[in-house]
Amino acid sequence: MKEYDVVIIGGGVAARNSVKMLHQLNPGLKTVVIRDQETTVNPCSIPYALGGELTVKEIIESDQRITMWDAELVIDKATSIDPKAKTVHTANGDDYKYAKLLLYPGAIPVKPPIPGVDLENVHVLRNTADTNAVDEKLNTAKKVVIVGGGYIGAELSVLIRNRGVDVTVIEMLPHCLMATLDPDFCEIIENEMREKGVTVLTNTKVTAIKGNGKVESVEVEGKEIPADLVILSVGVRPDTTLAESAGLAIGKTGIIVDNRMRTSAPDIFTAGDVIETHCFVTGKVKPAKVGNNAAVESKVAVMNALGHDRIFEGIIGPAATKIGGLSVGTVGVGIEQAKRDGLEVFTGNSETSNMYKSIHGTQKTLFRLYFKKQDNTIVGGQIVGSNFIGGQVDLIAEAIRCHLRLEDILTMHYTVQPVLTPEPARNGVILAAEDAWLKSRKGF
Repeated sequence: MKEYDVVIIGGGVAARNSVKMLHQLNPGLKTVVIRDQETTVNPCSIPYALGGELTVKEIIESDQRITMWDAELVIDKATSIDPKAKTVHTANGDDYKYAKLLLYPGAIPVKPPIPGVDLENVHVLRNTADTNAVDEKLNTAKKVVIVGGGYIGAELSVLIRNRGVDVTVIEMLPHCLMATLDPDFCEIIENEMREKGVTVLTNTKVTAIKGNGKVESVEVEGKEIPADLVILSVGVRPDTTLAESAGLAIGKTGIIVDNRMRTSAPDIFTAGDVIETHCFVTGKVKPAKVGNNAAVESKVAVMNALGHDRIFEGIIGPAATKIGGLSVGTVGVGIEQAKRDGLEVFTGNSETSNMYKSIHGTQKTLFRLYFKKQDNTIVGGQIVGSNFIGGQVDLIAEAIRCHLRLEDILTMHYTVQPVLTPEPARNGVILAAEDAWLKSRKGF
Protein backbone atom coordinates (compact mmCIF):
# COMPACT_ATOMS: atom_id res chain seq x y z
CA MET A 1 0.00 0.00 0.00
CA LYS A 2 1.38 3.38 -1.05
CA GLU A 3 0.29 6.30 1.11
CA TYR A 4 -0.06 9.93 0.01
CA ASP A 5 -1.41 13.17 1.34
CA VAL A 6 -3.13 13.83 -1.99
CA VAL A 7 -3.96 11.43 -4.81
CA ILE A 8 -5.00 12.98 -8.12
CA ILE A 9 -6.74 10.90 -10.80
CA GLY A 10 -6.47 12.41 -14.27
CA GLY A 11 -3.93 14.27 -16.37
CA GLY A 12 -5.68 17.29 -17.87
CA VAL A 13 -5.70 20.95 -16.97
CA ALA A 14 -7.37 20.35 -13.60
CA ALA A 15 -4.61 17.92 -12.56
CA ARG A 16 -1.79 20.15 -13.79
CA ASN A 17 -3.33 23.17 -12.12
CA SER A 18 -3.84 21.30 -8.86
CA VAL A 19 -0.28 20.06 -8.39
CA LYS A 20 0.98 23.62 -8.82
CA MET A 21 -1.43 25.04 -6.26
CA LEU A 22 -0.86 22.18 -3.82
CA HIS A 23 2.87 22.90 -3.92
CA GLN A 24 2.31 26.63 -3.51
CA LEU A 25 0.01 26.20 -0.52
CA ASN A 26 1.94 23.37 1.14
CA PRO A 27 5.29 22.37 -0.44
CA GLY A 28 5.69 19.43 1.92
CA LEU A 29 2.67 17.47 0.68
CA LYS A 30 3.25 14.01 -0.74
CA THR A 31 1.26 14.01 -3.98
CA VAL A 32 0.79 11.51 -6.80
CA VAL A 33 -0.95 11.92 -10.16
CA ILE A 34 -2.38 8.73 -11.68
CA ARG A 35 -2.87 9.18 -15.43
CA ASP A 36 -4.02 6.50 -17.86
CA GLN A 37 -2.33 7.97 -20.96
CA GLU A 38 1.36 8.11 -21.84
CA THR A 39 0.94 11.65 -23.15
CA THR A 40 -1.76 14.30 -23.12
CA VAL A 41 -2.52 17.00 -25.66
CA ASN A 42 -4.15 20.37 -25.22
CA PRO A 43 -7.61 19.73 -26.75
CA CYS A 44 -8.07 23.35 -27.85
CA SER A 45 -4.89 23.11 -29.93
CA ILE A 46 -5.95 19.96 -31.82
CA PRO A 47 -7.56 21.88 -34.74
CA TYR A 48 -4.33 23.82 -35.29
CA ALA A 49 -2.29 20.62 -35.38
CA LEU A 50 -4.72 19.04 -37.84
CA GLY A 51 -4.76 22.23 -39.91
CA GLY A 52 -0.98 22.10 -40.29
CA GLU A 53 -0.20 25.24 -38.30
CA LEU A 54 1.35 23.12 -35.53
CA THR A 55 2.62 19.57 -35.30
CA VAL A 56 1.00 17.02 -33.01
CA LYS A 57 4.27 16.89 -31.07
CA GLU A 58 4.04 20.63 -30.38
CA ILE A 59 0.64 20.33 -28.66
CA ILE A 60 1.66 17.53 -26.29
CA GLU A 61 1.74 18.79 -22.72
CA SER A 62 5.07 18.35 -20.95
CA ASP A 63 5.08 16.02 -17.95
CA GLN A 64 7.27 18.61 -16.24
CA ARG A 65 4.12 20.61 -15.60
CA ILE A 66 3.38 17.88 -13.04
CA THR A 67 6.81 16.78 -11.82
CA MET A 68 8.26 20.30 -11.45
CA TRP A 69 5.90 20.77 -8.49
CA ASP A 70 7.31 17.71 -6.68
CA ALA A 71 4.38 15.49 -7.61
CA GLU A 72 4.93 11.88 -8.61
CA LEU A 73 3.48 10.85 -11.98
CA VAL A 74 2.23 7.28 -12.43
CA ILE A 75 1.04 6.02 -15.83
CA ASP A 76 -1.69 3.57 -14.83
CA LYS A 77 -5.47 3.32 -14.89
CA ALA A 78 -7.46 3.85 -11.72
CA THR A 79 -10.10 1.12 -11.69
CA SER A 80 -11.88 1.62 -8.37
CA ILE A 81 -12.15 3.91 -5.36
CA ASP A 82 -13.03 2.84 -1.82
CA PRO A 83 -14.21 6.00 -0.02
CA LYS A 84 -14.39 4.24 3.38
CA ALA A 85 -10.85 2.86 3.23
CA LYS A 86 -9.69 5.97 1.32
CA THR A 87 -7.90 3.91 -1.30
CA VAL A 88 -7.57 3.88 -5.08
CA HIS A 89 -6.93 0.60 -6.89
CA THR A 90 -5.29 0.52 -10.33
CA ALA A 91 -5.11 -1.80 -13.33
CA ASN A 92 -1.51 -2.70 -12.47
CA GLY A 93 -2.70 -4.07 -9.11
CA ASP A 94 -1.42 -1.22 -6.97
CA ASP A 95 -3.29 0.46 -4.12
CA TYR A 96 -2.89 4.11 -3.17
CA LYS A 97 -4.11 5.40 0.19
CA TYR A 98 -5.08 9.07 0.33
CA ALA A 99 -5.91 11.72 2.88
CA LYS A 100 -7.53 13.78 0.11
CA LEU A 101 -8.57 12.63 -3.36
CA LEU A 102 -8.89 14.95 -6.35
CA LEU A 103 -10.93 13.14 -8.99
CA TYR A 104 -10.50 14.54 -12.51
CA PRO A 105 -11.43 11.83 -15.06
CA GLY A 106 -12.73 14.39 -17.57
CA ALA A 107 -15.16 13.52 -20.34
CA ILE A 108 -15.57 11.09 -23.22
CA PRO A 109 -16.43 12.16 -26.79
CA VAL A 110 -19.98 11.30 -27.77
CA LYS A 111 -20.41 8.75 -30.55
CA PRO A 112 -24.01 9.14 -31.69
CA PRO A 113 -26.06 5.97 -32.32
CA ILE A 114 -25.79 6.23 -36.11
CA PRO A 115 -25.53 3.10 -38.28
CA GLY A 116 -21.94 2.80 -39.45
CA VAL A 117 -20.41 4.93 -36.68
CA ASP A 118 -17.81 2.21 -36.02
CA LEU A 119 -16.55 2.00 -39.59
CA GLU A 120 -12.86 2.53 -40.26
CA ASN A 121 -11.87 6.19 -40.75
CA VAL A 122 -14.66 7.48 -38.49
CA HIS A 123 -12.98 9.31 -35.61
CA VAL A 124 -13.57 11.36 -32.48
CA LEU A 125 -10.97 13.85 -31.24
CA ARG A 126 -9.89 13.87 -27.60
CA ASN A 127 -6.38 12.54 -27.05
CA THR A 128 -2.96 12.09 -28.62
CA ALA A 129 -3.87 8.84 -30.35
CA ASP A 130 -7.00 10.36 -31.92
CA THR A 131 -5.05 13.37 -33.13
CA ASN A 132 -2.21 11.32 -34.61
CA ALA A 133 -4.65 9.02 -36.41
CA VAL A 134 -6.63 11.85 -38.02
CA ASP A 135 -3.49 13.81 -38.87
CA GLU A 136 -2.07 10.80 -40.71
CA LYS A 137 -5.29 10.17 -42.64
CA LEU A 138 -5.55 13.82 -43.69
CA ASN A 139 -2.40 13.26 -45.74
CA THR A 140 -4.38 11.12 -48.19
CA ALA A 141 -8.00 12.09 -47.56
CA LYS A 142 -9.85 13.93 -50.32
CA LYS A 143 -13.30 14.43 -48.81
CA VAL A 144 -13.86 15.05 -45.10
CA VAL A 145 -17.21 15.26 -43.33
CA ILE A 146 -17.39 16.82 -39.88
CA VAL A 147 -20.52 15.88 -37.94
CA GLY A 148 -21.29 18.74 -35.57
CA GLY A 149 -20.94 22.48 -36.02
CA GLY A 150 -20.02 23.61 -32.53
CA TYR A 151 -16.84 25.47 -31.62
CA ILE A 152 -14.43 22.65 -32.49
CA GLY A 153 -16.26 21.48 -35.61
CA ALA A 154 -16.54 24.96 -37.12
CA GLU A 155 -12.99 25.94 -36.21
CA LEU A 156 -11.56 22.66 -37.48
CA SER A 157 -13.45 22.82 -40.79
CA VAL A 158 -11.70 25.95 -42.01
CA LEU A 159 -8.28 24.90 -40.73
CA ILE A 160 -8.25 21.50 -42.46
CA ARG A 161 -9.75 23.06 -45.59
CA ASN A 162 -6.40 24.82 -45.83
CA ARG A 163 -4.81 21.39 -46.40
CA GLY A 164 -6.58 21.22 -49.74
CA VAL A 165 -9.31 18.71 -48.86
CA ASP A 166 -13.04 19.09 -49.46
CA VAL A 167 -14.79 19.71 -46.15
CA THR A 168 -18.48 19.45 -45.30
CA VAL A 169 -19.91 20.36 -41.89
CA ILE A 170 -23.26 18.82 -40.96
CA GLU A 171 -25.16 20.44 -38.10
CA MET A 172 -28.51 19.19 -36.81
CA LEU A 173 -29.53 22.56 -35.30
CA PRO A 174 -30.68 25.52 -37.42
CA HIS A 175 -27.19 27.07 -37.14
CA CYS A 176 -23.59 26.25 -36.33
CA LEU A 177 -22.51 27.54 -32.89
CA MET A 178 -26.16 27.95 -31.93
CA ALA A 179 -25.60 26.50 -28.47
CA THR A 180 -23.79 29.67 -27.42
CA LEU A 181 -24.30 32.32 -30.12
CA ASP A 182 -27.36 34.28 -31.27
CA PRO A 183 -28.78 33.21 -34.67
CA ASP A 184 -27.80 36.37 -36.59
CA PHE A 185 -24.21 36.09 -35.34
CA CYS A 186 -24.25 32.39 -36.28
CA GLU A 187 -25.12 33.35 -39.85
CA ILE A 188 -22.09 35.62 -40.03
CA ILE A 189 -19.85 32.72 -38.99
CA GLU A 190 -21.49 30.32 -41.45
CA ASN A 191 -20.93 32.82 -44.28
CA GLU A 192 -17.26 33.03 -43.31
CA MET A 193 -16.98 29.23 -43.37
CA ARG A 194 -18.53 29.12 -46.84
CA GLU A 195 -16.26 31.89 -48.10
CA LYS A 196 -13.30 29.79 -46.98
CA GLY A 197 -14.56 26.88 -49.08
CA VAL A 198 -16.39 24.80 -46.47
CA THR A 199 -19.78 23.30 -47.35
CA VAL A 200 -22.15 24.00 -44.45
CA LEU A 201 -25.36 21.98 -44.03
CA THR A 202 -27.58 23.08 -41.14
CA ASN A 203 -30.95 21.72 -40.02
CA THR A 204 -29.58 18.46 -41.34
CA LYS A 205 -29.52 15.11 -39.58
CA VAL A 206 -27.08 12.30 -40.34
CA THR A 207 -29.05 9.09 -40.77
CA ALA A 208 -26.20 6.69 -41.56
CA ILE A 209 -22.49 6.40 -42.24
CA LYS A 210 -21.93 3.99 -45.11
CA GLY A 211 -19.05 1.95 -46.44
CA ASN A 212 -17.66 -1.51 -46.95
CA GLY A 213 -15.40 -1.88 -43.92
CA LYS A 214 -14.34 1.75 -44.05
CA VAL A 215 -16.35 4.89 -44.61
CA GLU A 216 -17.35 5.84 -48.14
CA SER A 217 -20.23 8.27 -47.60
CA VAL A 218 -22.50 9.97 -45.08
CA GLU A 219 -26.25 9.70 -45.58
CA VAL A 220 -28.38 12.75 -44.81
CA GLU A 221 -32.11 12.79 -45.43
CA GLY A 222 -32.07 10.43 -48.37
CA LYS A 223 -28.92 11.63 -50.13
CA GLU A 224 -25.30 10.63 -49.74
CA ILE A 225 -22.25 12.84 -49.28
CA PRO A 226 -18.99 11.17 -50.37
CA ALA A 227 -16.44 10.89 -47.56
CA ASP A 228 -13.21 9.04 -46.95
CA LEU A 229 -12.79 10.52 -43.46
CA VAL A 230 -15.48 11.42 -40.91
CA ILE A 231 -14.81 13.40 -37.75
CA LEU A 232 -17.46 13.28 -35.02
CA SER A 233 -17.67 16.57 -33.12
CA VAL A 234 -21.01 16.38 -31.35
CA GLY A 235 -19.88 17.01 -27.81
CA VAL A 236 -18.70 15.04 -24.79
CA ARG A 237 -20.24 13.27 -21.81
CA PRO A 238 -18.76 13.13 -18.31
CA ASP A 239 -16.71 10.04 -17.51
CA THR A 240 -18.49 9.10 -14.30
CA THR A 241 -17.48 5.41 -14.29
CA LEU A 242 -15.18 5.66 -11.25
CA ALA A 243 -17.53 7.99 -9.41
CA GLU A 244 -20.48 5.66 -9.87
CA SER A 245 -18.51 2.63 -8.69
CA ALA A 246 -17.51 4.61 -5.59
CA GLY A 247 -21.13 5.46 -4.85
CA LEU A 248 -20.81 9.21 -5.43
CA ALA A 249 -23.97 11.17 -6.16
CA ILE A 250 -24.46 11.69 -9.91
CA GLY A 251 -26.74 14.24 -11.58
CA LYS A 252 -28.04 14.41 -15.15
CA THR A 253 -24.86 16.00 -16.51
CA GLY A 254 -22.11 14.83 -14.17
CA ILE A 255 -20.94 14.32 -10.60
CA ILE A 256 -22.90 16.42 -8.12
CA VAL A 257 -20.70 18.84 -6.17
CA ASP A 258 -21.42 21.64 -3.73
CA ASN A 259 -20.08 25.16 -4.16
CA ARG A 260 -16.77 24.09 -2.63
CA MET A 261 -16.27 21.29 -5.17
CA ARG A 262 -16.95 18.60 -2.58
CA THR A 263 -18.56 15.36 -3.69
CA SER A 264 -20.99 13.33 -1.60
CA ALA A 265 -18.06 11.35 -0.14
CA PRO A 266 -15.77 12.79 2.56
CA ASP A 267 -12.38 14.08 1.34
CA ILE A 268 -13.14 13.53 -2.36
CA PHE A 269 -13.16 16.68 -4.46
CA THR A 270 -13.69 17.00 -8.18
CA ALA A 271 -13.75 19.55 -11.00
CA GLY A 272 -13.70 19.93 -14.77
CA ASP A 273 -15.65 18.14 -17.46
CA VAL A 274 -16.92 15.42 -15.11
CA ILE A 275 -19.06 17.61 -12.84
CA GLU A 276 -22.58 19.00 -13.09
CA THR A 277 -22.29 22.78 -13.35
CA HIS A 278 -24.79 25.59 -12.79
CA CYS A 279 -25.15 29.00 -14.39
CA PHE A 280 -23.83 31.91 -12.31
CA VAL A 281 -26.72 34.11 -13.46
CA THR A 282 -29.77 31.82 -13.27
CA GLY A 283 -28.62 28.97 -11.04
CA LYS A 284 -29.95 26.44 -13.58
CA VAL A 285 -27.88 23.47 -14.77
CA LYS A 286 -25.58 24.62 -17.57
CA PRO A 287 -23.09 22.20 -19.17
CA ALA A 288 -19.70 23.82 -19.62
CA LYS A 289 -17.02 21.37 -20.68
CA VAL A 290 -14.09 23.70 -21.36
CA GLY A 291 -10.59 23.99 -19.92
CA ASN A 292 -10.83 27.47 -18.41
CA ASN A 293 -13.70 26.32 -16.20
CA ALA A 294 -11.67 23.31 -15.10
CA ALA A 295 -8.77 25.59 -14.19
CA VAL A 296 -10.91 27.76 -11.90
CA GLU A 297 -12.87 24.86 -10.40
CA SER A 298 -9.72 22.89 -9.59
CA LYS A 299 -8.27 25.87 -7.72
CA VAL A 300 -11.39 25.98 -5.58
CA ALA A 301 -11.17 22.21 -5.05
CA VAL A 302 -7.55 22.39 -3.90
CA MET A 303 -8.15 25.36 -1.59
CA ASN A 304 -11.03 23.62 0.15
CA ALA A 305 -9.20 20.28 0.29
CA LEU A 306 -6.45 22.03 2.24
CA GLY A 307 -8.83 23.89 4.54
CA HIS A 308 -8.92 27.26 2.79
CA ASP A 309 -12.60 28.11 2.48
CA ARG A 310 -13.39 29.20 -1.10
CA ILE A 311 -16.74 29.20 -2.91
CA PHE A 312 -17.29 28.54 -6.62
CA GLU A 313 -20.14 30.81 -7.63
CA GLY A 314 -21.19 29.09 -10.86
CA ILE A 315 -20.41 29.08 -14.54
CA ILE A 316 -20.01 32.46 -16.25
CA GLY A 317 -18.48 30.77 -19.29
CA PRO A 318 -16.16 33.15 -21.12
CA ALA A 319 -15.19 31.47 -24.38
CA ALA A 320 -13.59 32.42 -27.67
CA THR A 321 -12.56 30.87 -30.96
CA LYS A 322 -11.32 31.89 -34.37
CA ILE A 323 -13.05 30.67 -37.51
CA GLY A 324 -11.37 31.74 -40.71
CA GLY A 325 -10.77 35.47 -40.48
CA LEU A 326 -13.34 36.05 -37.74
CA SER A 327 -12.97 35.79 -34.00
CA VAL A 328 -15.96 34.88 -31.84
CA GLY A 329 -16.44 35.50 -28.15
CA THR A 330 -19.33 34.61 -25.85
CA VAL A 331 -19.90 34.90 -22.12
CA GLY A 332 -22.81 34.53 -19.74
CA VAL A 333 -26.40 34.33 -20.95
CA GLY A 334 -27.55 34.78 -24.55
CA ILE A 335 -31.04 34.91 -26.01
CA GLU A 336 -31.60 31.14 -26.23
CA GLN A 337 -30.60 30.46 -22.62
CA ALA A 338 -32.59 33.46 -21.40
CA LYS A 339 -35.69 31.98 -23.02
CA ARG A 340 -35.03 28.51 -21.57
CA ASP A 341 -34.37 29.80 -18.05
CA GLY A 342 -37.23 32.31 -17.97
CA LEU A 343 -34.95 35.34 -17.67
CA GLU A 344 -36.25 38.67 -19.00
CA VAL A 345 -33.42 40.53 -20.73
CA PHE A 346 -32.81 43.44 -23.06
CA THR A 347 -29.86 44.02 -25.36
CA GLY A 348 -27.49 46.70 -26.49
CA ASN A 349 -25.68 46.47 -29.83
CA SER A 350 -22.74 48.24 -31.39
CA GLU A 351 -20.52 48.12 -34.44
CA THR A 352 -17.00 49.48 -34.26
CA SER A 353 -13.51 48.81 -35.61
CA ASN A 354 -10.67 47.02 -33.90
CA MET A 355 -8.31 50.00 -34.39
CA TYR A 356 -8.51 53.69 -35.16
CA LYS A 357 -10.22 54.08 -38.53
CA SER A 358 -7.19 55.99 -39.82
CA ILE A 359 -5.07 52.84 -39.47
CA HIS A 360 -4.92 50.63 -42.55
CA GLY A 361 -6.37 47.13 -42.20
CA THR A 362 -9.03 47.82 -39.61
CA GLN A 363 -11.68 45.15 -39.13
CA LYS A 364 -15.34 45.55 -38.23
CA THR A 365 -16.35 44.14 -34.86
CA LEU A 366 -19.88 43.60 -33.56
CA PHE A 367 -20.84 43.67 -29.89
CA ARG A 368 -23.99 42.60 -28.10
CA LEU A 369 -24.59 42.93 -24.37
CA TYR A 370 -27.44 41.41 -22.35
CA PHE A 371 -28.93 43.09 -19.28
CA LYS A 372 -31.54 41.79 -16.83
CA LYS A 373 -34.74 43.84 -17.01
CA GLN A 374 -35.39 43.43 -13.31
CA ASP A 375 -32.35 45.42 -12.15
CA ASN A 376 -30.26 46.37 -15.23
CA THR A 377 -27.36 44.07 -14.22
CA ILE A 378 -25.23 42.72 -17.05
CA VAL A 379 -25.76 38.99 -17.65
CA GLY A 380 -24.12 38.23 -21.00
CA GLY A 381 -22.18 39.35 -24.04
CA GLN A 382 -21.24 38.27 -27.56
CA ILE A 383 -18.57 39.60 -29.91
CA VAL A 384 -17.85 38.79 -33.55
CA GLY A 385 -15.03 40.37 -35.49
CA SER A 386 -11.35 41.05 -34.95
CA ASN A 387 -8.62 39.20 -33.06
CA PHE A 388 -8.66 41.74 -30.23
CA ILE A 389 -11.56 40.21 -28.31
CA GLY A 390 -10.05 38.02 -25.59
CA GLY A 391 -9.65 40.83 -23.08
CA GLN A 392 -13.09 42.22 -23.87
CA VAL A 393 -14.74 38.84 -23.24
CA ASP A 394 -12.92 38.59 -19.91
CA LEU A 395 -13.95 42.15 -19.04
CA ILE A 396 -17.62 41.29 -19.57
CA ALA A 397 -17.16 38.09 -17.54
CA GLU A 398 -15.81 40.02 -14.59
CA ALA A 399 -18.58 42.60 -14.94
CA ILE A 400 -21.12 39.76 -14.68
CA ARG A 401 -19.31 38.30 -11.70
CA CYS A 402 -19.37 41.68 -9.92
CA HIS A 403 -23.06 42.22 -10.75
CA LEU A 404 -22.31 45.50 -12.51
CA ARG A 405 -25.31 47.46 -13.68
CA LEU A 406 -25.82 49.17 -17.01
CA GLU A 407 -24.84 52.54 -15.55
CA ASP A 408 -21.56 51.05 -14.29
CA ILE A 409 -20.67 49.83 -17.80
CA LEU A 410 -21.46 53.25 -19.28
CA THR A 411 -18.81 54.91 -17.14
CA MET A 412 -16.22 52.13 -17.17
CA HIS A 413 -12.57 53.14 -17.58
CA TYR A 414 -10.68 51.81 -20.61
CA THR A 415 -7.53 52.35 -22.64
CA VAL A 416 -6.99 53.66 -26.18
CA GLN A 417 -4.11 53.30 -28.64
CA PRO A 418 -4.33 53.67 -32.46
CA VAL A 419 -3.25 50.13 -33.46
CA LEU A 420 -4.64 48.30 -30.41
CA THR A 421 -8.09 49.81 -29.82
CA PRO A 422 -10.83 51.85 -31.48
CA GLU A 423 -10.93 55.63 -31.05
CA PRO A 424 -11.70 56.96 -27.53
CA ALA A 425 -15.42 57.35 -28.24
CA ARG A 426 -15.82 54.05 -30.13
CA ASN A 427 -15.18 51.35 -27.52
CA GLY A 428 -17.52 48.51 -28.54
CA VAL A 429 -18.54 47.50 -25.02
CA ILE A 430 -19.36 51.07 -24.03
CA LEU A 431 -21.26 51.74 -27.28
CA ALA A 432 -23.37 48.60 -26.75
CA ALA A 433 -24.12 49.75 -23.20
CA GLU A 434 -25.15 53.17 -24.55
CA ASP A 435 -27.55 51.47 -26.98
CA ALA A 436 -29.08 49.44 -24.13
CA TRP A 437 -29.32 52.53 -21.95
CA LEU A 438 -31.26 54.43 -24.63
CA LYS A 439 -33.63 51.46 -25.00
CA SER A 440 -34.21 51.29 -21.25
CA ARG A 441 -34.99 55.01 -21.09
CA LYS A 442 -37.58 54.56 -23.81
CA GLY A 443 -39.15 51.62 -22.02
CA PHE A 444 -37.43 49.00 -24.21
